[in-house]
Amino acid sequence: MACKVCGDKNTVRSHIIPKAFAHEVRNGATHAVTASRHFKGTKPSQGGAFSDNLLCLKHERSTSATDKYAIEFVRRVIEAWGDRKDQTTLVVDNAQPHVMRSFALLTIWREIHSQHDTALSLGPYEDSVRHHLFEGDVAPNWAIVAQRTNFHLPGRGAVDFNLHPYRVRFADRAGWMLTLAGVAPFRRL
Repeated sequence: MACKVCGDKNTVRSHIIPKAFAHEVRNGATHAVTASRHFKGTKPSQGGAFSDNLLCLKHERSTSATDKYAIEFVRRVIEAWGDRKDQTTLVVDNAQPHVMRSFALLTIWREIHSQHDTALSLGPYEDSVRHHLFEGDVAPNWAIVAQRTNFHLPGRGAVDFNLHPYRVRFADRAGWMLTLAGVAPFRRL
């Protein structure tokens, strides 16, 4: 397969959700548990889902600063939230909201083009999102809201997890949800 951006035949491994998030939720274990609507049950994974047919080295490297900022932001949310028992809301400084918006779009774009789910699409936004992510065009000015998940297991307490992007509909709008180490940004289109 070829790079989805430039057509280069030499593609590299691209994690749909950056591998650092799999390490966050492993919590010292050898593997994170991976679940998906694309397969039954769960399976162990050291670094999460990836595609070898998504991006060339140049375009994969172009995503690293965006991924790094998102990883650092999510870690600040996790640290600030603590045990999740005392706070119902939290404000965490996001000095570069445009980068978090780009990260949400990038993760959604990766999921769509990874061929894990051929039914997903950005529809009429495909070109503007791709041009923003890989050619530096202005990002669509869509709001992003993040929430901290509260999934608890008996005897273990709060458990963080990663959840790949999926579409949701509400009112007359479409949106995208994903969860990164227990932090769930919501992108409304």
